[in-house]
Amino acid sequence: MKNIKELQKRIEEGIAYIDGLDKELRPIIDYLVNNCLTHAQELSPDKSFEYLVQFMGQKTECLLLLTKMKEILEYTASERN
Repeated sequence: MKNIKELQKRIEEGIAYIDGLDKELRPIIDYLVNNCLTHAQELSPDKSFEYLVQFMGQKTECLLLLTKMKEILEYTASERN
């Protein structure tokens, strides 16, 4: 039981960290995406697409990680009931 509580604590800390990091990085990512869109003529289509894929990939990975961490918390909570 102690291990489950420690796991839950670490997952909750991880979720808080990722949420905080996402909030800090969101304005930067939004700026970079807007900059790519604004200066699309200056960038090659391949480079613009590459940047966009990288930005979206980062966001997707964060969302997947958060989802899995929350699923683990929900599972451990349901196991105790």
